[in-house]
Amino acid sequence: MPGTIDKGIITQIYGDKARVSPCNAPERASLWIVIPQPLRGDLGGLTKGAEVVYALFDDQTGIIIMRADGESGAEVT
Repeated sequence: MPGTIDKGIITQIYGDKARVSPCNAPERASLWIVIPQPLRGDLGGLTKGAEVVYALFDDQTGIIIMRADGESGAEVT
């Protein structure tokens, strides 16, 4: 199996990586996975507790694909 795409909740953020727990198993957090550049910092508005869609691969690496609410997180002025 090459990997999975799932919906989860951010449990921790450190720099450009996050730990995410699947919505159906909140006690199980992923290893640190990548937050892509467009979602980092204030631009993405990701915080602990935010729901995201993410890919997790067999080697336990992964990447956040997008916020589950479909927003970019950035305020447009």
